[in-house]
Amino acid sequence: MKKMRKISALSVIVFVCSILWLMPLLLIFINSFKPYNDMIQDFLALPKSWDLDKYIETWTNFNSYADREYACVYNKHSLACRASCAYGGL
Repeated sequence: MKKMRKISALSVIVFVCSILWLMPLLLIFINSFKPYNDMIQDFLALPKSWDLDKYIETWTNFNSYADREYACVYNKHSLACRASCAYGGL
């Protein structure tokens, strides 16, 4: 006979917290496919079409290598600054 696996309260709490932590990321991903007005009116609804037009437009408008390099460097330093401030480094 198989043994029944007991689920602890801590496992349930960790599972619920992980779902709550991932939910905003999922909503951001879903809303990135919607037009702005649809996103504002009903941010929990699924998009009517799952096309990559916004991503393609953004990538083609952001075509300069120097711009991409600047954005990467800026984001790295910005993240480092935020982490340092969060731990009282600055």
